[in-house]
Amino acid sequence: MSKHETPLHLAINGSWTEEPRRRLASLSLLLSAGADPNAADVHGDTPLHLACKAKDLQAVARLRRAGADDAVLNSAGVSPRMLLLGATAAVTASSAEQPSKRQHQQQ
Repeated sequence: MSKHETPLHLAINGSWTEEPRRRLASLSLLLSAGADPNAADVHGDTPLHLACKAKDLQAVARLRRAGADDAVLNSAGVSPRMLLLGATAAVTASSAEQPSKRQHQQQ
């Protein structure tokens, strides 16, 4: 493990858990064994930060059920909640732009 990553960090970022079902099973196993969902790496990122960055909503939900704090700030001053709201805002903005592009093409 590098950067003080925990097994939960690796379960979210690790290439060996690319299959969503396998990743969720790994998360559940680690959490049921007592893994800390709020453990931070050297950048202050918790497993929830990583799940939010990856837009893995199933992992986000599983971590939140285990008590992961969505308001904790990493070393850049960003919380998991901010990451999700930013991702939601970007998707909303992208969706809002698409109809105007279509309207422009139809004219």
